[in-house]
Amino acid sequence: MLQRLVFMVLIATMTLFTVLMVTPVRASQSTAPAVYAWSYTGVGAAQRVCKQTVLIPTSRFVDGEREQVKVMTKIVRDRYCQK
Repeated sequence: MLQRLVFMVLIATMTLFTVLMVTPVRASQSTAPAVYAWSYTGVGAAQRVCKQTVLIPTSRFVDGEREQVKVMTKIVRDRYCQK
């Protein structure tokens, strides 16, 4: 009876260890810093708007040196660009 209990505890411990150590941890995605600046709505446009620009690394390298980034821009409220 004692051997069976010790065996079950050993199996439970090994299972817990395997689940905790082998299963990859889901990393939380870090928030990329945002830059707010006045810009034109497009090429040749006369209207200026407040734009949010975010640079997100893609974890891919070009030529082994430079890291690729994804540039995301969107028009936001004027209050973000005011000092």
